[in-house]
Amino acid sequence: MKKNTEKDVDALCEKVINAIQKKPVFNKESLLEFLKKEKYKEPYEIFIFNLISFAAWQGKQEYIQNLFIHDCFDDVKNYYMNLNKEALPDILASLCLLSQGINDLGFSKVVPFVKDEWLMRAYDDAQTDDNLLIVGETGTGKQAMAETIHIMSERRKLPFEEFNCVAIPEGLLESELFGHEKGAFTGAVRETVGKLESAKSGTVFLDELGKMPQYLQAKILKVMDVKFITPVGSLKRKPIKCRFIGAVQPDDIKNKKILPDLLYRFGAPVYVHMPNLRERMAINPYMVVESSLQKAKKRLKYSGEIKFNDQLILFLQKHNYPGNYRELENILRYGIQRMIKANRIKLLPEDITPLLSQEQKASGDTEKADAFADVDDMPLKDVVNHAEAAALKLKESIVRRKLEQVKAAGGSVFSVLAKEGVEAKARQNIYKKIVSLAGKLRDKRM
Repeated sequence: MKKNTEKDVDALCEKVINAIQKKPVFNKESLLEFLKKEKYKEPYEIFIFNLISFAAWQGKQEYIQNLFIHDCFDDVKNYYMNLNKEALPDILASLCLLSQGINDLGFSKVVPFVKDEWLMRAYDDAQTDDNLLIVGETGTGKQAMAETIHIMSERRKLPFEEFNCVAIPEGLLESELFGHEKGAFTGAVRETVGKLESAKSGTVFLDELGKMPQYLQAKILKVMDVKFITPVGSLKRKPIKCRFIGAVQPDDIKNKKILPDLLYRFGAPVYVHMPNLRERMAINPYMVVESSLQKAKKRLKYSGEIKFNDQLILFLQKHNYPGNYRELENILRYGIQRMIKANRIKLLPEDITPLLSQEQKASGDTEKADAFADVDDMPLKDVVNHAEAAALKLKESIVRRKLEQVKAAGGSVFSVLAKEGVEAKARQNIYKKIVSLAGKLRDKRM
């Protein structure tokens, strides 16, 4: 019996997605009937695997989410559990991430099942009812990870309610979360159910938790403890059974934007870490760039072929990406537009060089301003540590700027350090560090 080729399977995936777009209800039975008609010869669970991967790479994952989550998830889980139980967490986590449009984490098209501790951890977290905190920079896919954990849990057929703490005016945060009674405040013309109640026994995702006012964080903490809510304007308590998943940026934890007790309720110090783009580019740059290219093409409504080589990858790897995926997509979108104007199908480093040059200059100017901001008012003994923490290209300049200030005041390194209360032995050590950072001091009086 002749097996379906990869080309056949891709063509069939395209047909299924087109059918889903046209048919209001396309469930497991519809799929099985479709595959039988098309004479697909493999187990349908394998086709689901290929369908999700294909849809993600085409940027059409939203069309297959309901089919996968509500109709086929259990079948796929049981199939791969029997086939390769050890690899099951990696397979399921990868598929769920793909269904959310993240296609550079987990398995690749070349090596489909690679044991990944990061994915294993996500799978294990999904099997519990514990509240979780996802930590990652902006644009790393924290919401996609939250939905992935929800899909892999026993709550997957129940609601997933997202609550973005910065997208809602502060005055409405409480009523959006807990609901409100009619007449509770001006404009409350009817009773409204809040996110925590509408989630039922599903999952509530609190995005940008670090931006939530701390008085409201305290109320969330109490709700997590007592499992009851009180809508705004009501005296009646209502029970809740939802699971909480929060998302924060690393700086929010570092700058203590979240109540310590709430952090512990979310499982601190154990968090779900979302790798940033720099980490991902170091591990699997080709998949990262290919994935972002597909999304950039979709935004541009460009369906033509795009090729790229090692030169582009190496060039892109040099960039820092503070905006992570969103930034890379913007850069590639700019490059594609220049490539099209040049009447080429190959994306080259020169297509994106002008944009990166402008960005790096702006970034460099800001970095330099930040590094020099407090040097004049900083004690000499602290400037050395400040310089050591700065970018390599700024270390010498920071120290020399402070030395010019010392010289203009008629002092020396040793006399200034003595006035700052630094002991004799420590002065020698600081002096050696200054020489190592700024080079041998030409003025003997220093």
